[in-house]
Amino acid sequence: MAMWMWTKNYTKGRSGYSIVAIVPHISCCSSIGAIDNTFGPYSSRKVSTHYAVSDSVTHQYVSESDTAWSVGNWPWNCKTISIEHVGTTANPPSKACLDRGAQLMADIAYRMGWKKLTLGSNVRLHREFASTACPANMDYQWEIARANVYLAAKWAGKKKEEKLYYPGQVKKGSKGNAVAVLQGLLNMRNGAGIKIDADFGSYTEKCVKAWQTKVGLYPDGICGAKTWPTLLGD
Repeated sequence: MAMWMWTKNYTKGRSGYSIVAIVPHISCCSSIGAIDNTFGPYSSRKVSTHYAVSDSVTHQYVSESDTAWSVGNWPWNCKTISIEHVGTTANPPSKACLDRGAQLMADIAYRMGWKKLTLGSNVRLHREFASTACPANMDYQWEIARANVYLAAKWAGKKKEEKLYYPGQVKKGSKGNAVAVLQGLLNMRNGAGIKIDADFGSYTEKCVKAWQTKVGLYPDGICGAKTWPTLLGD
């Protein structure tokens, strides 16, 4: 849950636009307090953000129904939700910070009705709209992949009472989003260390077998109707 911080630097409403994307930013601040000073109620700068995350806390400055002054392009300010991350180019956001950001992204996406977060579609970068390097060397690809794991789990939980439709059976040779979700879940639930590349290769198969053995299933290396629930927490 986000701690409400407030700021005077925002515009009420969305000027008729709909929210279409999330924008992850690197704040160039080394602490959440420094972000508060930059974007919070006492900042003299004419900038703002909806959220900021650190390893352990989430702060909110602007309501999602209102427009933050965050990407340097007015229509895209109106169409996006921005998330600042504690970190600098010398010390990029930690995995703990990115994980907190991923959980927030998944929560936003779920409330928006989005089934998947995709860079270039419902995830955009600050440098697309303004002359900036942001998010610089922040590992936003890892964050998006992690967010999709959380998002898949959210949609799974919603459909439990409907005999949940899982992403489908995947096995060695399979490719696509279902494989990427599987790889992310194996990393999160069992520390598998799989490169999330949406390609079900030999190492992914080995990790599926290890997980199946751990949870008492026959280790056939195929992720189907029995294995998905154990990964999604059913």
